[in-house]
Amino acid sequence: MKIVSVETLCLDLSGQDGIAFWVPVFVRVTTDEGVVGLGELGMAYGVGAKAGPAMILALAERFLLGQDPTAPE
Repeated sequence: MKIVSVETLCLDLSGQDGIAFWVPVFVRVTTDEGVVGLGELGMAYGVGAKAGPAMILALAERFLLGQDPTAPE
């Protein structure tokens, strides 16, 4: 099994629930066997949230694509 894609989804929820800047970033990792994993970037508040998706995609391209998702290292 190999990782074939990594996608990000940003939700701009700024102003909701009294939070001025709130942008949760979710990540979907898909394998060649159709297994999908979901995660969340822990930078939903402040200016770092907007840089997060680009960072995730750059790191995924370099370190994750083509790798075995079951290998812990």
